[in-house]
Amino acid sequence: MATPPLLVVVLLFRSKSCLSSLSHVIQSVSNFLDSSVQLPLARASKFGSLALLNRIWDCTLDLEAGSNASWSIRSLLRSERHYKQFQFTNSLVEAVKRRDLVIIRWLFDHFPKFWIVEAVVEEAVATGDMAILRYFQENDINATSSDIPDEELERFRVVCWGGQDMAKAAENFSEAGNRGELLWLQSTEVQDLRDYDAVMRAAVINGDVDLVELVERITEIPSTREFFTAASHGHTELLEWMTERFVVSAGEIIGSLVRAAEKGDLDTVRWLIERDWNDEDLDSSDSDSDDWDGFGGGYGWGGRRRERTRPTHATNVGGEACLAIHAAAVNGHLEVAKYIRTRVDAPLNKEDEKKEDKRLGNNLKALAIRLGENHNAAKVSGDTMLLAAKRGHLDVVQWLVEEFSVDPSIDLFWGDESEKGKMYTAMDLAATNGHLEVLRG
Repeated sequence: MATPPLLVVVLLFRSKSCLSSLSHVIQSVSNFLDSSVQLPLARASKFGSLALLNRIWDCTLDLEAGSNASWSIRSLLRSERHYKQFQFTNSLVEAVKRRDLVIIRWLFDHFPKFWIVEAVVEEAVATGDMAILRYFQENDINATSSDIPDEELERFRVVCWGGQDMAKAAENFSEAGNRGELLWLQSTEVQDLRDYDAVMRAAVINGDVDLVELVERITEIPSTREFFTAASHGHTELLEWMTERFVVSAGEIIGSLVRAAEKGDLDTVRWLIERDWNDEDLDSSDSDSDDWDGFGGGYGWGGRRRERTRPTHATNVGGEACLAIHAAAVNGHLEVAKYIRTRVDAPLNKEDEKKEDKRLGNNLKALAIRLGENHNAAKVSGDTMLLAAKRGHLDVVQWLVEEFSVDPSIDLFWGDESEKGKMYTAMDLAATNGHLEVLRG
């Protein structure tokens, strides 16, 4: 069916009585001026116009006999299956973003049997529009009964439930959100394995205790697996809830204090340290902790490998807390660094220093696994001063001098800041980066 000429062209030719009867001229001029039919269907779907989609679909301009336009958009839409799937998927994504069920129905009618891939399902879940999700299910061939006549099966297609769909629902969950969406998704027959670990992670990042409890029931995954995630996002209420219900292992805790410190989250840092200090299952005698589970000789609330050994506090010599001072300081979080400093034990003799070195080595290995090789966990050193000066943290620089300059084991004024190992002073980097106030201070 030929597309009707543009209205502006029809109106123009009405004033030209000598040409008004020449319909082919009107159509040719309209075809020349009409760039809308050149739009890919996915771009056209952004406008939410059925008239535009129909105009593109019905246009036969370069499909007529004798034309050599196999590369054209309209030709590909009719002949190339992979291109049709590509346009169907991307058009659906745009329609779902607009929550436009009318356009979605049009796409279903014009692209029968094409799969609804994970990206479309996840976008629909992210919008929280249950009408769209139910429409997908109504057309899901896996949700149909076996007694449907063959002629009616034509309208059904594969819908790729699973993957990250429930994680998207958890990400967008709110107190006013639809709790039933998660349960409804759980009832769908998945095409691809659902990533339940991602669902729990998303729920913990959201920080809603009721949501995390719901996800625990659905997935049967203990929320403590994401203890570090909860600490990283400052959800102390959720951390409290976790520790009241479960024993938290060293492997689940490791890295939480450093991550909270580098973010400047004083409330979470204080909660972690207070909880650590008050835990009677931890060893206050500063005994060795190499037999504990998780990432190595760290600390933890429960989860022993051997009953004869107890974990030490995070604030004991060589614990994670002494590595978190550097993480807070180099990021300019002075109050956090000061607080941790007041709660950390210092070695008092050679035996303590040996314990500290051994534990620090184990903790740094564990933190590299948890945080990546480029983490901010380190003992306070010249590098701490160097990075604080380089970043212009004058208050931190002044505090480091007041607090650590009397320690003979620390040279605050030299550090290694280059890949080639070249030594710099803190003043060099403060000057190089234009921090005059640090030089004056």
